[in-house]
Amino acid sequence: MKVTNIWAGKELVIPQTENEDKSMTKIEWETFFPKGHPVPGHIEMGVSCNTAEKPGATDKAMFELIERASCKVDDYIKNHLSEHKIRFPFSSKRKRMSTICENVEGVGKRLHIKGASEIVKNCCSHYLDADGNRQQLTDDVNGNMDNVIHNFASQALRTICLAYKDVTDGMNGPKHDEPADAEVKDIEKKDLTLICILGIKDIVRIEVPDAVLQI
Repeated sequence: MKVTNIWAGKELVIPQTENEDKSMTKIEWETFFPKGHPVPGHIEMGVSCNTAEKPGATDKAMFELIERASCKVDDYIKNHLSEHKIRFPFSSKRKRMSTICENVEGVGKRLHIKGASEIVKNCCSHYLDADGNRQQLTDDVNGNMDNVIHNFASQALRTICLAYKDVTDGMNGPKHDEPADAEVKDIEKKDLTLICILGIKDIVRIEVPDAVLQI
């Protein structure tokens, strides 16, 4: 699977070119975002720090994207995740995963969340526009996002939404996990800021169709 499209206030198409050794070519964030734009950093932290120890195919696609952009994943993990990190894992019922990152410049703690686009988007009150500014998520913008998700889906793309929320001490309990017996925690349900919507394609290798015909 490969991340082929990103909506971050505007739609971006990620080139899918390979090197001679079949590895994907490097990409430069500056090709898509001006220098200093916050979205690349949010994507890198959100993927680096909010991924399970045994990633699935969708997670691997997101990891490949940030690795193509020369992201220093180990530095993000070292700087922002403690041994006793607070994480709310993905499940088929939750359809989302969240991790609280620490030592985030200017804010201290920040929850990063990713999951099914319709679900995560509907928990957002704000979004980052094409210039990287945090804006109120109006009905018009929300409708535009719905169109983006529908358009990606019509291209057989799986859509994943990345979002964040700045966290203060004691927010939703000492461990930010209230209510303790709920599948989805209150901290994940509202006042999120949407970073981007990713379109992820299941790339069929050239040899697969021939192999299927021989079965």
